[in-house]
Amino acid sequence: MVQRNSPPDGMLNNRTIYVKADLANSNDIRSAVETVVKSLGGLDILVNNAGVMFEKTVDEMAEADWDHMMDINLKAPFLLTKAALPHLRNRTGASVVNIGSIEGLASKSWPSCIFRLKSRHSRVYRSSSGRSWA
Repeated sequence: MVQRNSPPDGMLNNRTIYVKADLANSNDIRSAVETVVKSLGGLDILVNNAGVMFEKTVDEMAEADWDHMMDINLKAPFLLTKAALPHLRNRTGASVVNIGSIEGLASKSWPSCIFRLKSRHSRVYRSSSGRSWA
Protein backbone atom coordinates (compact mmCIF):
# COMPACT_ATOMS: atom_id res chain seq x y z
CA MET A 1 0.00 0.00 0.00
CA VAL A 2 1.54 3.30 -1.06
CA GLN A 3 -0.03 6.28 0.62
CA ARG A 4 0.67 9.36 2.68
CA ASN A 5 -0.65 8.11 6.04
CA SER A 6 -0.09 4.80 7.78
CA PRO A 7 -3.03 2.38 7.50
CA PRO A 8 -5.05 1.26 10.55
CA ASP A 9 -3.56 -1.34 12.90
CA GLY A 10 -4.12 -4.91 11.82
CA MET A 11 -4.32 -4.09 8.11
CA LEU A 12 -0.71 -5.03 7.35
CA ASN A 13 0.61 -8.59 7.18
CA ASN A 14 3.13 -10.63 5.17
CA ARG A 15 1.07 -9.99 2.00
CA THR A 16 0.30 -6.30 2.54
CA ILE A 17 3.00 -3.74 3.28
CA TYR A 18 2.95 0.02 3.75
CA VAL A 19 5.29 2.28 1.79
CA LYS A 20 5.21 6.01 2.50
CA ALA A 21 5.60 8.05 -0.69
CA ASP A 22 5.06 11.56 -2.02
CA LEU A 23 3.26 11.00 -5.32
CA ALA A 24 4.34 14.43 -6.51
CA ASN A 25 7.94 13.17 -6.41
CA SER A 26 9.04 10.91 -9.27
CA ASN A 27 11.92 9.45 -7.22
CA ASP A 28 9.49 8.46 -4.45
CA ILE A 29 7.25 6.81 -7.03
CA ARG A 30 10.05 4.72 -8.53
CA SER A 31 11.33 3.82 -5.07
CA ALA A 32 7.86 2.78 -3.87
CA VAL A 33 7.37 0.40 -6.79
CA GLU A 34 10.85 -1.09 -6.33
CA THR A 35 10.25 -1.51 -2.59
CA VAL A 36 7.03 -3.43 -3.23
CA VAL A 37 8.65 -5.66 -5.85
CA LYS A 38 11.65 -6.38 -3.62
CA SER A 39 9.59 -6.96 -0.47
CA LEU A 40 6.88 -9.13 -2.02
CA GLY A 41 8.67 -10.77 -4.91
CA GLY A 42 6.76 -9.18 -7.77
CA LEU A 43 3.83 -7.04 -8.74
CA ASP A 44 0.42 -8.25 -9.93
CA ILE A 45 -1.74 -5.13 -9.88
CA LEU A 46 -1.42 -1.36 -9.76
CA VAL A 47 -4.47 0.61 -8.64
CA ASN A 48 -4.13 4.32 -9.44
CA ASN A 49 -6.55 5.85 -6.97
CA ALA A 50 -4.80 8.99 -5.71
CA GLY A 51 -6.11 12.48 -6.01
CA VAL A 52 -6.39 15.94 -4.56
CA MET A 53 -8.78 18.78 -5.20
CA PHE A 54 -9.28 22.36 -4.14
CA GLU A 55 -12.72 23.87 -3.83
CA LYS A 56 -11.61 27.27 -5.05
CA THR A 57 -12.60 29.52 -7.88
CA VAL A 58 -10.09 30.25 -10.61
CA ASP A 59 -9.53 33.65 -8.96
CA GLU A 60 -8.76 32.02 -5.60
CA MET A 61 -6.53 29.20 -6.83
CA ALA A 62 -2.79 29.78 -6.89
CA GLU A 63 -0.65 28.40 -9.68
CA ALA A 64 1.13 26.21 -7.10
CA ASP A 65 -2.24 24.66 -6.13
CA TRP A 66 -2.93 23.89 -9.79
CA ASP A 67 0.54 22.40 -10.31
CA HIS A 68 0.19 20.19 -7.22
CA MET A 69 -3.23 18.96 -8.34
CA MET A 70 -1.92 18.09 -11.81
CA ASP A 71 1.14 16.35 -10.33
CA ILE A 72 -1.03 14.09 -8.17
CA ASN A 73 -4.10 13.64 -10.37
CA LEU A 74 -2.48 13.28 -13.79
CA LYS A 75 1.28 12.87 -13.60
CA ALA A 76 1.46 10.38 -10.70
CA PRO A 77 -0.71 7.70 -12.38
CA PHE A 78 1.44 7.99 -15.50
CA LEU A 79 4.69 7.68 -13.52
CA LEU A 80 3.36 4.84 -11.34
CA THR A 81 2.25 2.94 -14.44
CA LYS A 82 5.58 3.58 -16.15
CA ALA A 83 7.51 2.29 -13.11
CA ALA A 84 5.21 -0.72 -12.64
CA LEU A 85 4.93 -1.91 -16.26
CA PRO A 86 8.26 -3.77 -16.48
CA HIS A 87 7.26 -5.78 -13.40
CA LEU A 88 3.65 -6.28 -14.45
CA ARG A 89 4.75 -7.64 -17.83
CA ASN A 90 6.53 -10.47 -15.99
CA ARG A 91 3.26 -11.66 -14.43
CA THR A 92 0.39 -13.62 -15.95
CA GLY A 93 -2.88 -11.73 -15.62
CA ALA A 94 -1.36 -8.52 -14.25
CA SER A 95 -3.54 -5.41 -14.32
CA VAL A 96 -3.49 -1.64 -14.09
CA VAL A 97 -6.70 -0.13 -12.70
CA ASN A 98 -7.26 3.62 -13.04
CA ILE A 99 -9.99 5.00 -10.78
CA GLY A 100 -11.70 8.25 -11.65
CA SER A 101 -14.25 10.43 -9.91
CA ILE A 102 -17.86 11.36 -10.47
CA GLU A 103 -16.63 14.98 -10.64
CA GLY A 104 -15.63 14.25 -14.23
CA LEU A 105 -19.32 13.82 -15.10
CA ALA A 106 -20.93 16.51 -12.94
CA SER A 107 -19.87 19.59 -11.06
CA LYS A 108 -21.01 21.75 -8.20
CA SER A 109 -23.69 24.29 -8.95
CA TRP A 110 -21.32 27.16 -8.13
CA PRO A 111 -18.43 28.10 -10.40
CA SER A 112 -15.18 26.63 -9.23
CA CYS A 113 -11.94 25.16 -10.36
CA ILE A 114 -12.52 21.61 -9.13
CA PHE A 115 -10.85 18.73 -10.83
CA ARG A 116 -11.36 15.70 -8.63
CA LEU A 117 -9.90 13.02 -10.88
CA LYS A 118 -9.07 10.37 -8.34
CA SER A 119 -9.99 9.30 -4.85
CA ARG A 120 -7.68 9.24 -1.83
CA HIS A 121 -4.73 6.90 -2.16
CA SER A 122 -2.70 5.01 -4.69
CA ARG A 123 -2.15 1.38 -3.91
CA VAL A 124 0.44 -1.01 -5.24
CA TYR A 125 -0.35 -4.63 -4.32
CA ARG A 126 1.10 -8.01 -4.92
CA SER A 127 -0.50 -11.19 -3.68
CA SER A 128 1.90 -13.77 -2.28
CA SER A 129 -0.36 -16.49 -3.71
CA GLY A 130 0.19 -15.14 -7.23
CA ARG A 131 -3.45 -14.06 -7.52
CA SER A 132 -4.36 -10.48 -8.23
CA TRP A 133 -6.35 -8.68 -5.55
CA ALA A 134 -7.13 -5.18 -4.45
